[in-house]
Amino acid sequence: MTDKKLYNYLVSIITLAFLLSGYLLENMGIKYISEGGSPLFKIHVYSYLIFFTFFILVISGRYKTHFTLLSKINKAWMTSVILVSLSIVYGLYKQGTSGMAYFIDTIMSPIILVFLLSALSRERADKLLTFVAWLLLLNSSIAICEFMLNKTLVPVEYENFTFFRSTALLNHALNNALITAALSPILMNKTRVPALIYFAISFLALFCYGGRGAMGLYLICTVFISMGTLKMFVTTGIKIDKLKFSLYQASFVVLILLLALILINTEMGSRILSKLHVDNSAQVRFDVFILLEQLTITEWLFGASDYLMSSVKFFIGVGTIENYFIGWILSGGVIFASMIFISCFYIPFKIASSKSLLMKVSLFSFVLISLTNNALTTKTPALLLLYCVLYCNYIVVNRKKI
Repeated sequence: MTDKKLYNYLVSIITLAFLLSGYLLENMGIKYISEGGSPLFKIHVYSYLIFFTFFILVISGRYKTHFTLLSKINKAWMTSVILVSLSIVYGLYKQGTSGMAYFIDTIMSPIILVFLLSALSRERADKLLTFVAWLLLLNSSIAICEFMLNKTLVPVEYENFTFFRSTALLNHALNNALITAALSPILMNKTRVPALIYFAISFLALFCYGGRGAMGLYLICTVFISMGTLKMFVTTGIKIDKLKFSLYQASFVVLILLLALILINTEMGSRILSKLHVDNSAQVRFDVFILLEQLTITEWLFGASDYLMSSVKFFIGVGTIENYFIGWILSGGVIFASMIFISCFYIPFKIASSKSLLMKVSLFSFVLISLTNNALTTKTPALLLLYCVLYCNYIVVNRKKI
């Protein structure tokens, strides 16, 4: 496969991951996340495309080239494949085929995607980053429009949300917040849109998603990575086009005005301003640790009993475990949870260990924000997008121009 064909193929995979969300598929009559239906439809089409390509590479013998191009992360890649494979085998033993589509869509597909990405040239990798940056900007813009209209693009019903939250293309408010806050620091300079305007749209979108933690961390991380430029601007000054500088100033004023309007006129603003203390939503994140106190030694090693799993709502007030690592411990035990965690984050940590500050900040944001919700205990393209952005940026930073 030529570099151009591989790029176009990867663009198709990322587009399908973004556009064909779980709730959109459900509205199309495909039982992707609900019970029942064919097991074949429980796996997303992007996973089929990724594994089909990987299978072709293996039987044709071209996998050797891709593995060589993985270079410094090939050991991390092999370790992740082995660990997630062991996790799948243990999951089959403990729970049967229930939940196996989750392992494939959420964890295994991103790992295999890195294998495919390794053959991209530096130029194509940078182009793919630009494409994802535009997709994320479109997603944020849709979220803002949804919030203004008080109506989601795709019909989604949430019992736990007491006020309107935008769902945009990915159809889950907190997943949107996670991906936007974690990836925007890398992507905001990849489009022709001025970085400050990109930041403003992303920041407003986080308001619309209702992700208070993601919003706060995104603001802190953006200020942190901008310190060098701000210092230069204040001390020695920087060369900048007058029109561009005027746009920066105007976008800053518009951002402040829009934020003020949201804070004053919406329930979200009231929630943020009047409930900066630990409210019920935040309290659930702390209460989830109560579940660990109920575990016996055997349950710590092999997972919680059916009785405890059915009593989650009794202990913490809601039926959802808002911490994926604790969810993994309850599902299969601490060894099982550790294997999944390593398989999920070994490759990103290895990639982010390069000299790029942006990748370190992005990964730090992703891990910290994801721990406050159940994003990684459900089928989601969050890791797929994280791997794509981090590894493409790794290629751009470390691979020579052709």
